[in-house]
Amino acid sequence: MNKIPLNIEDTSVEIFARIVKSEANKYGCAVEVDFSDENRDFFFKNDDECNTHIMEDVRDIFV
Repeated sequence: MNKIPLNIEDTSVEIFARIVKSEANKYGCAVEVDFSDENRDFFFKNDDECNTHIMEDVRDIFV
């Protein structure tokens, strides 16, 4: 029997990214997530004032 190679990745970061994007959408802001080369970088495409509100909302979801 031939073995099938599996690429198992933790999806919790992708779920978190979707939550952040959803919260950013509430404020009319955009978030880009870089998943290339196993990076998990978030880039806010808006002013800094909006970023604070987004991250507070996301934090409140998990607290």
